[in-house]
Amino acid sequence: DSMPVSAFLLNRSSDLIREYGVFKRFMSNFVNTLNDLIIEKDLNQTLLAEALNIDSSTVSKYLSENQLPDLNIAIKIANYFNCSLNYLFGITDENKAKTFKTCPPFSERFLFLLKYYKVSRYKLQKNTEISKSTMYYWQIGKSIPTMDSIIKLAKFFNCSIDFVIGRVDFD
Repeated sequence: DSMPVSAFLLNRSSDLIREYGVFKRFMSNFVNTLNDLIIEKDLNQTLLAEALNIDSSTVSKYLSENQLPDLNIAIKIANYFNCSLNYLFGITDENKAKTFKTCPPFSERFLFLLKYYKVSRYKLQKNTEISKSTMYYWQIGKSIPTMDSIIKLAKFFNCSIDFVIGRVDFD
């Protein structure tokens, strides 16, 4: 009943290729949205970097699709442009004006999500392929998720990125 190693590797590599494609799509959507927002506000990379208090080379990395922002920078960008993270990452096309809350520490939010959705870390790990140790570090406040992981959580819970991180109370 066990799968031959070659079949396992083939399945795993196709999973990784599909995951890479999803990642590239989010990256591309993020860059396109950020470019649109920069143009709408009549900014340039330097002005945006100054407004966000980050290095202009970092903004350049984002716009050249070399790097996704970490969660804290993504929140800064979304707050600056008063948009949802779903809009910023191209998950939704509509930028509805909302009042966003200050996010609680992710360790608190993570425990809230598990309780709210009645999901164990084990089930979450199996369905998202986020490692147990990564989730443990989130839970004890030793690390925060990457944007890639946040997007996986939003997809798994079928909710907005902003709900996952506690920027909004409900979708």
